[in-house]
Amino acid sequence: MKKIILLLIIIPTILHAGNGPIKFEKFDDKAWHVWAGTFITAGSGWWIYKKTNSTWKACLGGAIIGGGAGVFKEAIWDKQWGLGVCSNSDAYHTFWGSAVGSMALRITIDIKQKHDIDKAYFENLRDSLSVERLKRFE
Repeated sequence: MKKIILLLIIIPTILHAGNGPIKFEKFDDKAWHVWAGTFITAGSGWWIYKKTNSTWKACLGGAIIGGGAGVFKEAIWDKQWGLGVCSNSDAYHTFWGSAVGSMALRITIDIKQKHDIDKAYFENLRDSLSVERLKRFE
């Protein structure tokens, strides 16, 4: 189910960022902003999760960092320093990518936590079975 949700989030993002079906000969600037927001949010959020082991801090912190990167790029890099063309649309697309990255991060963390619970369950089951076997042979 979570994989389906993840695909339902990513596919419209790709189609929206490219303004229609993906064209491999031209990757739109808006798509770069969406992907940058997604990867900055997911990467920084995963780092926060590893340090704090808190899902909500990771998702919120990653979203703030991803959105902040978009604001920095447009307001400081492009407008103040004059190193690019300032566009509110680019900032919007970076925020969109940040939201997608935060949701993908949450799904990834949930999958990891379920895997860890299953792993601990089967390790405990294995240990309890080996104790039972030892009791039988005594």
